[in-house]
Amino acid sequence: MTEETIQLLLDRRIPIVTTFAPLVMQAQPEIARQFNIPEWKIAERQRAVADPSRYAGLVRAAEMGVPIAFGTDAGSPAVGHDVVAPELKFMVQIGVKRDNYDALRSATIVGAQVSKLDRRLGTLEVGKEADLIVVEGNPLDDLDALQRVRMTFIAGKKMIGVGD
Repeated sequence: MTEETIQLLLDRRIPIVTTFAPLVMQAQPEIARQFNIPEWKIAERQRAVADPSRYAGLVRAAEMGVPIAFGTDAGSPAVGHDVVAPELKFMVQIGVKRDNYDALRSATIVGAQVSKLDRRLGTLEVGKEADLIVVEGNPLDDLDALQRVRMTFIAGKKMIGVGD
């Protein structure tokens, strides 16, 4: 991504929505093979995950203020709708997000802003829709806590059968 492209994104207020989950999940042979991902594709994904220079333009865009929102490509092979932590962790690992808090914001308020739904969603505030999960652990310390969902609330009501 060139500086000119980054400036164009900034000038036109165009966000970027990442979709690293297929890359990250399919780079793990034990997971990828369960979805019949060919060995050549697994090796290709592993090279991509291991090459931080591949993401330098994206990191520069984030540093210059281009909004970067979380996305998953959920439904791709090896990427279920519950695959959240690997994408967030990779965003931090490559430097697109500064830390776990910044990564979590990309999936909440930044995602809501990009979708132009931030008046209704994205933060816990009076008058906003209250969908949330309760996890075991602190995702600010360990994003894998998001994989340990204990309760889920949709529109403020506890879902039965989700978590413990």
